[in-house]
Amino acid sequence: MTTLLGLAVLTLSACASAPAGPTSSATSSASNSPSPSASPQAAALVLSLTELEVVDADGNRLGSADLDEGDDIGALVRQVLGAPTSTSHDSTYGFDTTRWDGLALGTGAGSSDVEVHFLAAHSGAIALRSSDGVSVGMTRAQVIAAGATMDTSFTDDKNRLNELFVSQRKSVPGTTSLTHSGQTGSIFVEAVVTDGVVSTIVSPGNDFSDL
Repeated sequence: MTTLLGLAVLTLSACASAPAGPTSSATSSASNSPSPSASPQAAALVLSLTELEVVDADGNRLGSADLDEGDDIGALVRQVLGAPTSTSHDSTYGFDTTRWDGLALGTGAGSSDVEVHFLAAHSGAIALRSSDGVSVGMTRAQVIAAGATMDTSFTDDKNRLNELFVSQRKSVPGTTSLTHSGQTGSIFVEAVVTDGVVSTIVSPGNDFSDL
């Protein structure tokens, strides 16, 4: 489900102008001018386990879309960030990726679910953060302070240590964890900490699929 409460930047009140002509008195007062009325402005995209939310600078909710409705998520991001910078298709796995500066959406063939990736702390003027308050560029200590727990780690091909911190974990019956032998798989909000600094935030991450 999508909820959009209005994300316009600025609107001006309509007014009728009086016809031009000579003033009746040098001391006549100027007429009151209409003041511009600001519509709520999007300040941040906030990612949780189940939804992507748009908030203003005060944290007020302006709109949202569920992560199991990929079309709605795409429409919401377009409304806030504009047109994507690129799209790609993985023919091997049938996986489509749509990219903006600092953000990417991934969808699988035949699925309405979407995986949201934050790759930077901001996309233009829009802040990108998890609902736990974590954003790209934060330190490992800040991620722990926000309540995330380290789940697993690996060294990439550039010999960098990548630690996967998770929060909002939820078990998914019928799946088996690939990282915790004998346990049921789960979904979660994932913060990838590379050499001590958050490099990516993903939701929903999971431990039962290697795609």
